[in-house]
Amino acid sequence: MSLKDKIEKFACEKGIIYGIGSAEPFYEYRDTLSGTVPFVKYTMEERMYPGLTLPEAKSLIALGLSYNHSYKPPIGDVLYGTLSEGAVGEDYHLVMAELLKELGEILFKDTQYSYRCFCDTGPLSDSLVALRCSLGSAGLNHAVINEHFGSMFFIGYIITTACIEPTQQCTHLCNNCGVCIKSCPSGALKEDGRFHGEICVAYLTQKKGIIPDSLKRTMGRYIYGCDVCRRVCPLTPAPEPAEGCGFPEIAQLLNLSNREFKDRYGNTAIGWRGKRTIVRNCLIALGNLGDERGIPLAEAFADDPAPELRDSAQWAIKQMKKGDK
Repeated sequence: MSLKDKIEKFACEKGIIYGIGSAEPFYEYRDTLSGTVPFVKYTMEERMYPGLTLPEAKSLIALGLSYNHSYKPPIGDVLYGTLSEGAVGEDYHLVMAELLKELGEILFKDTQYSYRCFCDTGPLSDSLVALRCSLGSAGLNHAVINEHFGSMFFIGYIITTACIEPTQQCTHLCNNCGVCIKSCPSGALKEDGRFHGEICVAYLTQKKGIIPDSLKRTMGRYIYGCDVCRRVCPLTPAPEPAEGCGFPEIAQLLNLSNREFKDRYGNTAIGWRGKRTIVRNCLIALGNLGDERGIPLAEAFADDPAPELRDSAQWAIKQMKKGDK
């Protein structure tokens, strides 16, 4: 059985998608890779040349894992926030890492080939690797769109010295309908195709520090991530119902000790950012909900020594008192 056949068999068994591409430099994306990207510390050269990560790299293998799920909101009239569907449950970095590791051992154990695995952790752009490997095509929402998963899937990849036949180029799917642009809460997606990542809600919920008042409103009740531009895409299939807490009760989150937060969320995608940023987002969500029942919750942080918590609490209180008039 060829390496490509083994990859296809593995993907079919796991219910995931795959693609294979060349590990040639990403010259065609030089302009894109020369810009700054939030949370990315690698140089342009490291992001452009796979061979700097793995000498003599020949091929890239991309995997896609769907997170197109729906979760039930809390029962009863409680104040709750929203998590990105991809942030519910076990950290996808860990899940994808296990899949990549398993596939790597199947393909390359006891061979002369070298390989390295990454999921949102390596120097290469996950989305550009996915495009190179024909895992999908580029969408106006700046996500990769797959014919089966839409754009709601995680991407992981393997760089290897093995030379594997690339998968066939996929059909371009996005029809430029513009629904994602019109639906973007903060206007991060522009009509001319530009993406202002610094105001994207998914980025704002992960960014540390004080959020400007003008952007607090755009966050809605999201306390981590944002799925809007992917969810509204007509090419995204209907979500599958799943078990999990996609809508945490804000009061419970605000009252967690550091230890309790770590125990509950330490192995989830939101755990890496830490409790303080999530608490800040909860306070902003209270302000956006505008429900006066949240005032006592916010008042507990109105004089907090952390500037971002104090700022968000005071802003939230003003918003909720406005709603009481």
